[in-house]
Formats: sequence, C-alpha cells, structure tokens
Amino acid sequence: MDTAGLLAQSDANGNQWYRIRGTGVAGVPGPPRVSNNKLDNDLRKISLLFDRKTGAPISAPRASRTIEVVVQPVGTSTWARGITTRNWMSMAGDGNSLIGVVDSFDSSTPLKSTLGLYDLTKRQSHGDLAMTNSTSANLRSTFVYGNLTYSGPPVQNTNKVQGTIATPFNMIIPDTADPTWTPDSTYAGGAIAPVLIVTSGTKNKPAHIKINGDFTVAAGQTVTITNQDFSMTNNYIEFWVTGKFTTATGGVIVQSPYVHATWYVDNDITVSGASYLVLRAENLSFVGVGNNHAATESGIPPFVGTINAPGFDVSISGVGGYSGAVIGNTLTLNNLGSIHYDEALKGITGNAVANYAFASWFEDNSDKARGVSY
Repeated sequence: MDTAGLLAQSDANGNQWYRIRGTGVAGVPGPPRVSNNKLDNDLRKISLLFDRKTGAPISAPRASRTIEVVVQPVGTSTWARGITTRNWMSMAGDGNSLIGVVDSFDSSTPLKSTLGLYDLTKRQSHGDLAMTNSTSANLRSTFVYGNLTYSGPPVQNTNKVQGTIATPFNMIIPDTADPTWTPDSTYAGGAIAPVLIVTSGTKNKPAHIKINGDFTVAAGQTVTITNQDFSMTNNYIEFWVTGKFTTATGGVIVQSPYVHATWYVDNDITVSGASYLVLRAENLSFVGVGNNHAATESGIPPFVGTINAPGFDVSISGVGGYSGAVIGNTLTLNNLGSIHYDEALKGITGNAVANYAFASWFEDNSDKARGVSY
C-alpha cells in the first residue's frame, strides 16, 4: 500500500515537495492471540481480527508498519543553490546571526536587494548548501538561512541551520574544462599594460583573450573592461589564463555594468571585493580548471560574482562578504566571512530537478480498529 501525494506548497525554486507513505505487511503464524504486555503488542503492530488502517475484518493475523517520508527536490542546475562542494565545508560563524552567515538576496528586485546589492534588512532564507561527501564537514553553529543537503556521515554542529537538513545529495558535479576557441588577442603572462582597456564582444560572438602564464594586477595598476562601443547594451568577453589569477592589494579591475566576463583559470585564484568591482554576480564568473588548486577571496568591500571550481579548495574570509554562488571541492568560511546567495542566478541555468532527498520521516501508528488516529 504505497501512496504519494503533493505537499501544500512548492519551494522557493518553484519545485514540488512530496509526501510518500509506504506500508509493509507480513503474516503472523499461529492462533489469534498476543502477549500480556501491551507495549510489546503495540511495537509489533499485530492485527488479529481487523485491519489496523481500514478497520475491515481480516482472515488471518498479520503485522504491519507504515512509514511516511517527506522528500525535497534536489536542484541540479549550476547555480541552483548558494554553495555546492564535492567534499567538506568548514565554517566558523560561531552562532553569530549578523556576521559569518550564509543567506540569500535577489539582485533583480528592489524588494529583496538595494540597488541590486545585498541588504541585511532584506535578507532572504534560500542560502542552500549541498555536499556530495560530508566526511569531516563542520558548520560550527554557523547561521544558515537555507537548507542543507548532503551525502555521507552527519554534518557536525548544524543547530543553526534554519531550513531543512536532508540526505542524500547524489548529484554529479561536472568537471570544468579549458575553452576550445581561438583567441582574438594573446598576452604573455606578466606583460599586461599598466592600464588595459578591453572592449568586449556580443553574446553570440564574445571577445576571446588568452593570457599565457600568470595574470597579476599589481599595486597601482588598473584594468578597465568596457562594453562594445561604450553603449548601454550587454556585451560579453571570455578570458583564458593558463597560470594564476591574482589581484594584489592596490590593484583594481573595473568592469562596466553592461559587461559579462568569464575567466577560465588553470591555477590558483586570488581576488577580493576591493580589487574587482562588479555590480551583479551574473556579470562575473571564475571557472577554475584542474585539481589541487586554491581559490581565495578576502577584503573589506563585498566581492560580487561566481566561482565554479569543483577541483579547487575555496576559502572566503572577506569582512564585506561574498555575493553570488560557489562550487568547489571544499569550502572554508572564516569567522568574519559571509556568503550571500544571489537568487537571480537561478534565471541563468534554471531549476532542473533530477532526484530527491529525505527531509523528514515518521512512523504512522494510527489504528482505526481501536479508534487511534494521528
């Protein structure tokens, strides 16, 4: 007797949760009698003369148990949640609800942001976390305004998770790869001009720039990325850095609000909100290629963008916080660092659902034959 039903509401992504009920029945040999211990009888859920659920007569004694499970959809799109990792997350919010938190906002509406930026007074509760291997994961009582989904052993210190805690998370996080395009312009690592103005291309034909070696914005250096013809239309550019990407203290990248920039980086990524100025997370994406590398974000102003680096160990410690979304191998969120998931990113990749996780369950001990219901 397996049944499934819709829950009353869908979640913030518009995906439907389900309630599933399953009943197992086994025959009980022997005459219709039970022990003298009432608790023992209740535990074994034995029906001697009547079906416990329907109250209808039965021809032979039997035992039955009913379990009800609530399952939540697991989004598989790239930016379906705030943080996705292949392995552990380590956080140090230490129970402070103002700093060192994970939450969300929506840069596309003034109801959930201010001028497109995160605003604590408009905090949303969709900063979801997910990891495919939770071994050694520890949230350290960090306030998480969202849901946690994981596979593996129970995550430690989840008492400040404000949403559901569900398992398993068996999504395959795809590897990233270097681009296959032929560059429009090529630079030697370390040979970038002190002031570089880069004009981007269109969405159908983005500009392609390859940097052979490390890309470093040194102290006192400014890199300006402008949109095509300086018009107020969206334009696109893709960079490929074969070495490290580093913005030093005092170096600045200024990107036009109408430019969408993607950086493919084959080694470590070091950046801060003070050194890369962007207004919307959907306009800046770092794609970390390869394994055993690091992506580090720090600084006082907030960093705005996304990091898709499933082979990188990501560390976030900036006082100003990180606005966007993160995919990494592991994640370390230090004491003053916060991550604010921009829900507007869902519009880029959608809300595809491929599987479900168990959010809660209970055993239904209703017994209609005895007038007991739940």
